[in-house]
This record gives sequence, C-alpha cells and structure tokens, in this order.
Amino acid sequence: MTATTNAPYTPVYFPEIAEPWRGHLARFLRFCEAIPVPSKEAGRVRLILWATQRYAIEAIFAALTAGIHDVVFVKGRQLGLSTLLWALDLFWLTTFSGIQGMYIADDESNKELHRDLLSQMYLGLPTKWSRGPWRVNNRLELAWHDQATWHGSRLMWAFANKQNEGQLGRSRGVNYIHGEELDSWRDPEGVASLTAALAQTHPYRLYVWVGTGQGYGLLYQMWEQAEKSHTSRQIFVAWWRHGALRVTREQQTLWVAYGAPRLTPDEREWAEEVKKRYGVDVRREQIAWWRFTLAEGKGINGDQAKMLQEFPWVPEQAFQAGGSQFLSPTTCLRLRTMLQQAPRADTYRYEWGGTFDAKDDALVVVPAEAATLTVWEDPIPGAIYLVAGDPAFGSSASSSRFAATVWRCHPDQLVQVAEYVTLLGAMYQFAWVLAHLAGVYPRYFILEVNGPGIAVLQELDRMGNYGFGLTKRAGSLQEVVGAIQHYLWKRADTLSPQYAREWKTSPQTRPAIMEKLRDTAERGALVIRSRGLAEELAALRRNEDRVEAGGVAKDDLAMTAALAVECWTETVIPEIEDIIAPLEPPRQAPRDALERTVMTFLRQVQAPEEPEPSTYGVRTRMPGG
Repeated sequence: MTATTNAPYTPVYFPEIAEPWRGHLARFLRFCEAIPVPSKEAGRVRLILWATQRYAIEAIFAALTAGIHDVVFVKGRQLGLSTLLWALDLFWLTTFSGIQGMYIADDESNKELHRDLLSQMYLGLPTKWSRGPWRVNNRLELAWHDQATWHGSRLMWAFANKQNEGQLGRSRGVNYIHGEELDSWRDPEGVASLTAALAQTHPYRLYVWVGTGQGYGLLYQMWEQAEKSHTSRQIFVAWWRHGALRVTREQQTLWVAYGAPRLTPDEREWAEEVKKRYGVDVRREQIAWWRFTLAEGKGINGDQAKMLQEFPWVPEQAFQAGGSQFLSPTTCLRLRTMLQQAPRADTYRYEWGGTFDAKDDALVVVPAEAATLTVWEDPIPGAIYLVAGDPAFGSSASSSRFAATVWRCHPDQLVQVAEYVTLLGAMYQFAWVLAHLAGVYPRYFILEVNGPGIAVLQELDRMGNYGFGLTKRAGSLQEVVGAIQHYLWKRADTLSPQYAREWKTSPQTRPAIMEKLRDTAERGALVIRSRGLAEELAALRRNEDRVEAGGVAKDDLAMTAALAVECWTETVIPEIEDIIAPLEPPRQAPRDALERTVMTFLRQVQAPEEPEPSTYGVRTRMPGG
C-alpha cells in the first residue's frame, strides 16, 4: 500500500469519519482534482466534486469507519455518482496492493462504454498518480504490473443479464466490486453466487452497489436487506443535495411559472419528510426546478410517478414499477411515516408440539429477525378485533407465504395490532395460528379460502366441532373456535340471500376488494404498523384490469389488509357503530383541494364539535397460548 498523506480534512456531512479512513479520503479528493473526466457542458475537465458527489464519497468512508464494507446506493439521475465511482475504482486499485476487483454493468454495451471511459481517465492522470502502463488491458480485465513495494491490482469486467446468466459467480477472490444500474440486472443466480464468494476479512474490501430504482427488482431487494443488516449500509443520494438544480428568481419566466405558485399538499408533505429524516430544508428554488423538470423534462411529460422515480425526494419513491401506481405517492409516503409512530413491537415464534396444546406456551420470545409473529398492541379489554388470514398461494401465485394481520376496529378506522408471516409451515399449523389469534383478539374473522385455504377452514371446523388436534384443553379451545364470527360473503349483484363463509378471490372479486383497500388507505382510515405491509402496499400496480405486486415484491400482507377492509366495511361497521367510539382521523391524512373546500363548508354550517372521547390506551400483556 502506498503511504497515506497526513493532510487534514474536515468532512462536511459525516464528521464521524476517523483515521485512517479520513486520511484516505483526503488523498482521494486530491486524486479527483488530478483526474480528467468527460463533461457534457465543457468537454474534458478536472474532476471537481459536486455536493452530491462529496456527500456520496463521505458516506462511503463513514461506513468504512463503522466497519461496514458493503454499501447500497439509491440515487437520482444526473448527480454525478457514476463518474465519482469510476474515479474511486482507479483510486482503490492503484492505492491498495493486490486488489481483485470487478466492475459489473447491466449489459455488454454499457460495459464496453464504461471500460473505455475508465481507461481514458487513467491515461490522463499525471505521473504522480499513475501506476505506469498496464500489464493487461482487454475486454475481460484491467491489470497492473507488480512493483517492488506494491503488488499490482486487477479489475475484471462483467455484465449481468440473461445473455450472461450465471457467469458472475464464477469469479473467485474478489475483494472490490462496483456494480452499476442494479435495477436492470437480469442474473439473480449469478449475483447470489458472487456475493457468497466475496472476501470477508480483507482490510480494504469494498462492495458498492448502485441504482436509480425503476421497479421492485434486485436493487430493491438489496436496499431492503441493507436496512436490516449489520454489515451493509443504505446510502441515498437525492437531487435536493445538488446545489445547481434550481430555478432562480433571476430566471423570471421560469420563476413565474414554477417558483411563484404556492406549494401543493404533496410538495409540502415531501419537503417536511426530507426535513424530518435528513435535517435539510428543500428551498423554493429547488422545488421550482423539480416542477420545471416534471412539466418540461424530456421523457417525463408531466408523469409524476416517472419524475419521482428519476428524482425522488425520499428513497422509497425511487422504486416505481411497470403499470400505474395503485396508491398515490403521498399516501405511500404517509403510510411509511406512520411506522415512526408505531408502538414498540414484541416479537415471537410459534413452536408447536404434536397437537395445538401439547405445550403450555407455544409462543417463544425471539429477536425480530427470527420472529414469525409481531405484536404492537396486546389485547385491550372491551376492544373489538378482526383477524384476516391468507394461506400460502391462496389469493395469488405471488402469495407464497402464510400471512395474517390483526386489526382493532372502529367505525372510522382500522388499526393494525399484530402480524404473522412465514414461508414455512403446513395448513393445519396455520389453522392453529389463526385459532390462537382469534382467541386472543376476538371477534371477527375472515379467511382466503381459494385453493389451499379451504384446508385451513376445514381444520378450524374440525377443531371447533370435534376438538381435532387438541388434547388437554379441548373444551375451552373448542369454545374459542366456535365463537369466531366468520365473514359471510354475499353477491352484491343479486337480491337472493345466498351466503358463503369467508372470501374466495377470483378475477371477478379481486378488483373490488382491492379498490376498497385503496379507498380506505387514501382517506387515511388504515393505520398500519408493519414496514412489510407498507412496502407491499406501495408496490401494488394496476396493469389493465389487474392489481398486483410489482416486480419481485410480494402481496401476501397487502391481501390480508384487503380482506380486513372487506370484512370491516361489510360486517363490522354496521354492528359496532353504537358500541365502539370513532378514532380521531390521523393528522397526516391527505387533504386535497376538494376535500379542504368541503371541510371548510362543513365547519361553517355545523355546530361546534364536542371533544372526542379518549382512545384506548391500556396495554395488557400478550397471552402466551
């Protein structure tokens, strides 16, 4: 390794960066000033970092300071991150000895283009920063000669699509990766085998994964995984960190059109969320630029979903998929914001014996990453609850998990209190889970009985009628199962009183149930606590007459929410309006222009409202069985 300069550097965004990484960062910044890069405005220029680029590189070194060598970037367009990382590739391979690196593009043409750009950048370096001529420079790799005090590094070139499927995993001994445009990769098996073979202890290992969103694909999976990981870090590079993306008052025509109008409710909510999360005030000039690009940007043409994908305010907005977004961007953001107000969750796993009651307590407290049951609220005396279940492959082919959600019911809101989700198990065990949840949280119940769901219902019937699967406490549990108030489905287009128990999803019934879910979420009547549910709802897409999960996203939990809404609107509300008090609508509920006008009118013609009754606030313990 070459000697590191001791020149001081004070990080702008991440003061926690410590030595030796602070010294390496200072050296990299001087390296950038020497490196020639192509500029669309001024030809070839020396690399002077933008604010977005400086933020990104400081974020990488902050992660390294914390012992994290794997970072996942979600970014907006035109923020200079690719150029920055090409410079980092050269710096890393020529600073640290024996680096075995890999550059992965999304397709072969981009691989060749980026190989040429990086080669030109290296050839333009002053002698002070150069490692001399290459030992190898071809379509497969770039390698340097070994020197007396420095062992040459190499950078292998690769791309990840169906044409090259499985090839990534053939590499060995890789300790540096720069992966670009992960949202377009088409080789998940190759990625899995590659990451399994990465170096785990090399002091200068670094793995950088980059994308702009574009659907619920590989980047989304890595981003979600990084949030829960102790060895990986999320880094979001937003357009609002770029000081040059703005419309000023001196640009009079553009300012009148895009800067002068008042903020929309969406813009206000997004700006507030940026301030809350990142402590950054998005200035009026920047918002004017975002509006201008939305209205006049080539390829955007006023498409807000497309604009949020290309220039997201918060990272979740980047993951747009094919088809029309089912829930509005504002509602998706509001649902995610709700998670910050959720109570602390208790996490459990069911451990069954040969029968339901073989163990005195089938619930075991486990860490969140090992849990199948998450509880945000223990049962409240006098409250009325609803349990919604969807067995694996019940409602759709993408419903590959057993899922159940539990909701506290009010005439105006559904509040999520618990959630069960797992890939493993059998139908009879899922029936046991539902029986337990229905006993702890009485009284309403709805189950998807399409396909394997009928086996779950039959198991519940056997438990209630005959004590099937029970030994020690058959009587009491039979009473619990027998007291379940099942949802009764009735065709809406007939006057005949023909009913069926539970819910059966079909191409005819799915659109209706999903539209009810959409309406409930949009008007702020759905209070969720689960991040998984929030992400599934945001990933729903409308493709022609279908509403389905986008990309690799799941819809198991979203389907249980739709089932809960169906039971709540058709059965629960008519029965509880005189029993359970309404909840005050959440303050973050959307208020569009029409809604605000109506509310203003109602306030003018109605008498002053009496204070709302207090909501349930007593917390008891979750029973163990």
